[in-house]
Amino acid sequence: MTEGGIDLGELCARLGFSEIPEVLEAAETPVRRGHHLALLAGEGSGKASVVGLAVLEGCDPTEEALQALVLVPEAGHAW
Repeated sequence: MTEGGIDLGELCARLGFSEIPEVLEAAETPVRRGHHLALLAGEGSGKASVVGLAVLEGCDPTEEALQALVLVPEAGHAW
């Protein structure tokens, strides 16, 4: 599904997924609408990709300034 400017298939390929994670597919519409989410899914489910989508949706590619800061609770979630 492509809604807005980011193609989920391309985003997932760049993140190393062979297919769009179910959790990302389910969260796509609320994220693109600017809704806040609480996700409960297992390790390796793609929850962090939802954060990536939300960050990318909020950034302006023409703006040459810092637009996002992602704080992670552990090194395993650092990109």
